[in-house]
Amino acid sequence: MNDANIYEGERLRLTALDPVNDPEVEAVWSHTPDFLALFNVELQRPTSAHQLKKRYEEREKNHEDDAYEFDLRIRLRADDRLVGVLVIWAEWGAGNAWLRLGIGLPADRRHGYGREALALGLRYIFDEMNLRRVTVGVPGYNEAALAFFAAAGFKVEARQREALFRFGRRWDEVNLGLLRAEWEAAR
Repeated sequence: MNDANIYEGERLRLTALDPVNDPEVEAVWSHTPDFLALFNVELQRPTSAHQLKKRYEEREKNHEDDAYEFDLRIRLRADDRLVGVLVIWAEWGAGNAWLRLGIGLPADRRHGYGREALALGLRYIFDEMNLRRVTVGVPGYNEAALAFFAAAGFKVEARQREALFRFGRRWDEVNLGLLRAEWEAAR
């Protein structure tokens, strides 16, 4: 038996969403314009902690046994501080997963948290969930994320031209994928 904790890395750990305390932190992120633009392609708007709490409560009530979505939070092991979000959607029959990853505050970026969180997420997807591939969707304007995922071994698989409207213009959405065999070879 492998005694390694699949949710813990050197500095980070993945946890379940805390619907009581996490909304306070995530509401601050929603007022940080670049977080929303980098993390999500949906319409940007600031969200209050109250709105987030209601959203999470409603989601928990309606999707209590959702076997397809894994909404995880990224916390520092040292002090349990919430620094990011990692969401996985599984397509069990096809062996596929979609992943979304974001580090909340600009001050928490460029410290390797994204890299460590991605490594934990990929280990979870391939070792625990036993899926065969993972896909990420990245807005074409997010050059840092495109380079980040390419450095992690992801390959561009599709480009939806002018699929997004942001910053007063149209942008492509780029889908990048990683196969289990590629991930294993890189380990």
